[in-house]
Amino acid sequence: MIRLATPSDAAAICGICNYYVLNTSVTFEEEAVAEAEMAARISETIAIFPWLVWDERGELAGYAYASKWKSRCAYRYSAESTVYLRQDKIGRGIG
Repeated sequence: MIRLATPSDAAAICGICNYYVLNTSVTFEEEAVAEAEMAARISETIAIFPWLVWDERGELAGYAYASKWKSRCAYRYSAESTVYLRQDKIGRGIG
């Protein structure tokens, strides 16, 4: 089920995100993201843009969010999207 994320999802989202931070080059993060930092990011994002999670019976399988592309006026209607899935959920069409 797709639902809106809340700051209480931060630990599960960190579990997904930090795999990619520590094991791949697909994110520009240099260090694992702490739960408190992720909760702050979620709170900041959902004030303006959607942050969604794929919830399978109470277990997060992935997440997606939108963020501001650039600060210049010409980009005011532009957004960047980000999607991450748990490693064991890839290839199932939920991304």
